Amino acid sequence: MDISKPKYFPALTGLRVILASMVFIYHYSGLGNQNLTITQIAVVLKYRMTAFFVLSGFVVMYSLLPKGRLSLKEYIKFILFRLLRLLPLYYILLIVPYLQVGIPPLPVFISNITLTKGFFSELLTSGIGPSWSLTPEITFYFLAPYLLRYVSDLKKFVMCYFIILLTGIILISIGTYLTSLAYNTYGFFADLKFTLGYTFFGRATDFFVGMFLAHIIYYYSEKDLPAFLKSTFTYVGLFLIILISYIVYYFENSTLSSAKTLSSICLYFALPFAVGLFLWGLVTEKTFLNKFLSLKWMVILGNGAYGFYLMHSGWVQFKIEKINFLPDHGFSLLWLTAVLTYYLFEKPIILYLKKKLVY
Repeated sequence: MDISKPKYFPALTGLRVILASMVFIYHYSGLGNQNLTITQIAVVLKYRMTAFFVLSGFVVMYSLLPKGRLSLKEYIKFILFRLLRLLPLYYILLIVPYLQVGIPPLPVFISNITLTKGFFSELLTSGIGPSWSLTPEITFYFLAPYLLRYVSDLKKFVMCYFIILLTGIILISIGTYLTSLAYNTYGFFADLKFTLGYTFFGRATDFFVGMFLAHIIYYYSEKDLPAFLKSTFTYVGLFLIILISYIVYYFENSTLSSAKTLSSICLYFALPFAVGLFLWGLVTEKTFLNKFLSLKWMVILGNGAYGFYLMHSGWVQFKIEKINFLPDHGFSLLWLTAVLTYYLFEKPIILYLKKKLVY
């Protein structure tokens, strides 16, 4: 391992600006409510969450690799620090509307407070709609230190992957059985489609690709690669992302009997590898895209990307649209609000709480 390995990749922070903006554009351009034509490059926007989860797998594992195996105390500290990044702003955005309109039914309230709503299809969009993705994220956080032990042993790492997939199948079976007894009111692991699309067990490939990529980049140098592979991953990966996205789109709108199966295979098991290849290039190659995403103003925006993501589909977005004077559904003002929120609220409170936990 090269001790000079970077601890931070600014281009990945800048990439969060693009990904969060893709979510916004998909929801507010009307693309989310209509079938897309093959000529619309925006079809890629439909499959944006894959990049989020692969990126998360990479960043978390890359931060854990220098630590080695964690003790129980280190494990608890890791979990608390990850939750500190997510929870303060999340709870503010969740609770303020409750104070105005009242507490929702208890199952809805509990699932949102505990961030377990992502296990239930009927509760998925309750509270802060986009926050369903925090459920697979947090599930991953709890498992990541354990998976760290096996990431350097490909055979054991793959075994862990299949164990997680098998766990997902078991949970689907439980959900299906509860549904057959009419006891699955809230859709606990309701079916295969829900589990694949919205839970850690269906999105495991995304996270595992990110984790394995972190191991490769952390332990191997670009100079170890054949010459013809250097400075090609960024754009080859981007091309494959677009190509596979269109293949998924094609199968989703095909009448072939096996179309849905092929669509799922491409989306949940092929696209993550294309994203992984793209991220590999983004952090190791000095391309125009790397330089652009690493610009200071992109990094500043990227720090507010989490807030932007949570705010874009809730009461903050609603308030902004009321005062917005640009024909962009509040896109610009929302970014400004998210960045200010990060530097004036998120960052100070995170640093304060971390110091309290450390000392």
